[in-house]
Amino acid sequence: MAVVDPDQVPGTVLAWVLVTLERESKKLHSGFRERMRTAAEVQQCYDLAGEWDYLVLVATNGMPRRRAVIDQLFLDAPNVKRYDTLFVFDAIKRGLAIPMRQPT
Repeated sequence: MAVVDPDQVPGTVLAWVLVTLERESKKLHSGFRERMRTAAEVQQCYDLAGEWDYLVLVATNGMPRRRAVIDQLFLDAPNVKRYDTLFVFDAIKRGLAIPMRQPT
């Protein structure tokens, strides 16, 4: 696996998207999850507890492409009730390491 620093790719736009689905249904959630898995622009997707159902990280090359991707994934989706897009200005910290518990 290669990890590319988005700051090194000109025109990269990162956005976190909070998503709530219409209804609680395994079938609806399953379809949403499959759309997220197959979309190249979706970098991360998390199932949440609380007011929102999912948190999705979308990476695109430029704002016009970002608009098309967000519309396709969330606005035009049959079961998305609500979504809120948060654009990333600066990454304060990035990481892939998982902290391991120290043996006692």
